[in-house]
Amino acid sequence: MLIGKGNDTGYLTEAEVCDLIAEGLAQADRSAERSRRSLAGKRVLVIIPDSTRTAPISLFFRLFHELLGDQVAALDYLVALGTHPLMDDAALSRLVGAEVRDGRAGASRVLNHRWDLPETFVTLGTLPAAEVEEISGGRLSLDVPVRLNRLILEYDQLLVCGPVFPHEVVGFSGGNKYFSPGIAGPEIINATHWLGALMTSMAIIGVADTPVRRMIDRAASLVPTPRLCFAMVMHGESLHGLYVGPMEEAWRAATALSARLDIVYVERPFQRVLSVMPEMYDDLWTAAKGMYKMEPAIADGGEVIIYAPHITEVSYTHGRLIDEIGYHVRDYFLKQWERFKDYPWGVLAHSTHLRGDGTYENGVEHPRIRVTLATGIPRERCERVNLGYLDPDTINLEEWQNREDEGILLVPRAGETLYRVKSANRKSAKISKNQQIANRQISRSAKGSMMEWVTYEEWEAQVPEEVKAEGVWKFYGYRKALFFYDLCWRDCEQLLKHPLGRAVAEQLIRSAGSITANIEEGYGRGYGRDRIRFLKFSLGSARESKGWYHRARNLLSPEVLTHRLSLISEVIALTVTEIQNSTARLR
Repeated sequence: MLIGKGNDTGYLTEAEVCDLIAEGLAQADRSAERSRRSLAGKRVLVIIPDSTRTAPISLFFRLFHELLGDQVAALDYLVALGTHPLMDDAALSRLVGAEVRDGRAGASRVLNHRWDLPETFVTLGTLPAAEVEEISGGRLSLDVPVRLNRLILEYDQLLVCGPVFPHEVVGFSGGNKYFSPGIAGPEIINATHWLGALMTSMAIIGVADTPVRRMIDRAASLVPTPRLCFAMVMHGESLHGLYVGPMEEAWRAATALSARLDIVYVERPFQRVLSVMPEMYDDLWTAAKGMYKMEPAIADGGEVIIYAPHITEVSYTHGRLIDEIGYHVRDYFLKQWERFKDYPWGVLAHSTHLRGDGTYENGVEHPRIRVTLATGIPRERCERVNLGYLDPDTINLEEWQNREDEGILLVPRAGETLYRVKSANRKSAKISKNQQIANRQISRSAKGSMMEWVTYEEWEAQVPEEVKAEGVWKFYGYRKALFFYDLCWRDCEQLLKHPLGRAVAEQLIRSAGSITANIEEGYGRGYGRDRIRFLKFSLGSARESKGWYHRARNLLSPEVLTHRLSLISEVIALTVTEIQNSTARLR
């Protein structure tokens, strides 16, 4: 059961937060009949972010202690570092708001995720290559071992507590991302981050449902210990939302509020942006968010300047590797894969995310925008890693203020708010190829008027409430399949204009319609084997539709074909996952 409260215009009070936490703990075992006393005598592990995320961790630390401290056998904390540097006792004390000595705050242990020690990890299973290929839409095909911190097996209950923001790798942070990369081994970290890089940050950031998120959720499904999510939504330094419940459900509720609070839409792209980075980012690896969150709102040939005089290191963990490979656009690596394939894919992903969109042709790299550092990192090193340099002492922040009309933007506290260009003005800023195709989708509404779909979200907004009220609407794969069908309808109108396209159009519209029809019938039959049977019928129709699009390739533009194949691959991956989850529930 989901419990939560969000406020678009104001922050939650401590009393409101306390009530939500108490109510959430009351259903920690997913049973409404049992009170929070069901945790009495149990060992509880709280997984929290490090100091590179804005969140009132000290408040939650205190409230968890007040609500649980005298009842449970253990109430410990694990900092989900990913591969960030370890935090010393002083840093941990600032994080939790209580004195930490030798990794202890009173009776609670406050532990770093020791990603640097092989003995930290336990293998929970493996995502097989065929499943990875389905989830990734064919972008990756390899076995991915899922190794997580073995501490999660030493506790009776896991509480995952952290904020949700737009994120460059997975779409939105939070939720099961605290397991991977938060407390994960390198295999799943590298696979998910490189998948995000292949898709590009521009295509993923600020999108709730992505192949990367599905892979992370699938990996987390292997965790045997009960999990409860406390998903926060911040705006600036204030807590505006808290959602408590099952991992995916609480996270999804938080993304909806975060999308409203943490995404800023601007009228036109900027030529220059100065991202002023807070001191919670202490190396470029983390401060790179000043570029990720601004890239969609920067014009072709524009520049983002990361202003952080306090930063003197590229990466405390991966600096040596970055010095070797530098920062480059994605295709720089793909077209020289034999040279780079043995580097950690997570490092390659960071490199291309910071360098941004661009091309690499005939040995010449052409990034879409310029990335310049105004930090304590010397000019020579900036140039060595393929980034621009600007002396931070020459920057007067006041001179950057209130110059939006000139195409210049100052972002005083960069890193957590995503900037995008409003839909009507996106032609002047480069966006992902799939987004360009979606921008051009036209369909007729029930009244016969023309309606433009700029994004999937805008298409979804015009779906009648009567359709959304059906239980099947909760299945995201169904919604994406409906979207696919509407696009298919338009494509078939184009195919029917050619004599050879008529037969293809008839087969394509039939198979595309069968995808959603079978899902609807399966859900109409309730839970159990009947639903699974019809989901498998739907999966067959989806794969047939994919084949018909391939056969229509001579009559559709390459851009349309690429977009449709990507979309139907996503539907296939979502349906496969739903079949697996439904089958698991029968066991």
